[in-house]
Amino acid sequence: MKNIIHIINNNYTNMRPAEKAVAEYVLKNLEEIIIMSMKTLADKIKVSDNTVLRFCRTCGFSGYLDFKTAILPQVITQKRSIYQQVNIRDEFNILKDKVLENVISTISETYKMAQDKSITLIAKKIVKSSITITVGLAGSSGVALILSDSLLSMGIPSISISDRVEIERFCSTLNENSTLFGFTTSGETPEVLMAVERAKSNGAFTIIVSNNAAVRKEVAADVYLLTQIPSANIAGSYFALPRIAQLALVELMLSKIPVYMSIKF
Repeated sequence: MKNIIHIINNNYTNMRPAEKAVAEYVLKNLEEIIIMSMKTLADKIKVSDNTVLRFCRTCGFSGYLDFKTAILPQVITQKRSIYQQVNIRDEFNILKDKVLENVISTISETYKMAQDKSITLIAKKIVKSSITITVGLAGSSGVALILSDSLLSMGIPSISISDRVEIERFCSTLNENSTLFGFTTSGETPEVLMAVERAKSNGAFTIIVSNNAAVRKEVAADVYLLTQIPSANIAGSYFALPRIAQLALVELMLSKIPVYMSIKF
């Protein structure tokens, strides 16, 4: 396993001043970096995206994603756990109880944030829409697909899109008779945010499902549904917990839809 700290320190003297600023920030904030986009990191340090990219390549990585991928195992090893309360020495039954506690706590906190007004509005819009599009990349694409398949099983027209080109092409054609879900755990996935912006500008009803409340300042959607993954569980956020929280919200929405399927608005 590559030791990121050693790699950065070994290449530090070869870096330009702006790259050194990136190096110094990264060394102090390894856990934060793995959930940051390149733009967010650049903005925090007040450098350009290209400077962050040069820093990654000076350290021997092909790009920012490659660099972040290398950080994750080290963060997990240093924490010696998947989540903070899980210890490497725990017996399996204790491990199961703790992970179950994490899952239940995450769903519980996520549901506390969910409002009846928003969930009801989404259910009504889906029933009225001629088509519901679900968009997500990476892990979120699976949640988007599950929502779309569930709607189809209820006889509601729906399409799930996870291809970047198709997202751009298709979402521009939506109108006021359409509903679009954008799933983005980080709240910074450009393709998903772009899809929401374009769909909304064409009159479609839009929903963002994210773990980042700051997305409300970046993109204007009709409804924001926020999952609650504790910021302290950085390593855990790269596993299934964010998808479980998203699916919990999906289940909540789906449970409301049959109520309105026989009602004419």
